[in-house]
Amino acid sequence: MNFLSRKRGFTLLELLIVVAIIAVLIALALPFYQDYITKSKYTAALADLSNIRKAVQMYEQVEQSSLTVFDLRPLIGDYLEDFRKSDLTQTTPRDPYGNDYSFNPERGLLISYGPNHMCEMTTADLKARRATGDDICVTYLPPFYLMRVSTLNNRELELEFSRRVNDSLISSGMFGFYVLDTTTGQPKNPATGANFSGNAEIYRISSTVYRLRFQDADKLQSGAYYRAYANGVKSQGGRNLTSDPGTVGNCDADDRPGSETKTSMNTNNGAWLDFSAPAS
Repeated sequence: MNFLSRKRGFTLLELLIVVAIIAVLIALALPFYQDYITKSKYTAALADLSNIRKAVQMYEQVEQSSLTVFDLRPLIGDYLEDFRKSDLTQTTPRDPYGNDYSFNPERGLLISYGPNHMCEMTTADLKARRATGDDICVTYLPPFYLMRVSTLNNRELELEFSRRVNDSLISSGMFGFYVLDTTTGQPKNPATGANFSGNAEIYRISSTVYRLRFQDADKLQSGAYYRAYANGVKSQGGRNLTSDPGTVGNCDADDRPGSETKTSMNTNNGAWLDFSAPAS
């Protein structure tokens, strides 16, 4: 009998060792796999939000209108791929966690609520436009502020806002103009001031730019410094110029792009910007 030709199988001990090794490898690899899945879903959600942001921005630029209801079906075709599967009534894409994406038109945010399907962003987080917890968000609109005041001549001013303005809510009476004390940098009479905007004509130049034309009696004083004040103006998305009560001079990071601006808050949801009148 040739013992060398006999086939030999694995012993039970060898099988147990192999199974144990496989179990150890799985235990070591599983956290990395789960971490990979978590990161891939986060990356996919962030990419989706970036694509939606580009589509919404393009839509608002071309159509000259802002979205106030988060229904992205009008964007399908020209601006966004069809995200509907079997349900044609679906109004928004769904994130990798199975939820509809959300948005906040007032703050200009696009949001995914992450794996736990819950919004963890507080009012302060929304104000600062930052995600917390497992929430994911991107901004698609800048804060709403009075960006520029230009003097065309002693009778005409041009005001530019950072977002599209709700035309139905804007009138010349929403703007005030106060002469500044060159020593203190404050209005000479902040209680009453020289508010002559009610006698001005207002013209829409674009969705963000408006022009005021004053009467001869109200024209700007040559070479004087002024504070332009806007109150009650809202963006097309319903955003106020400021969001919370404050005090004139206490600037809020949510309502201005940086410390180089002079946009400020006051108790009437308004904002101001200093400028000088042209010399004769």
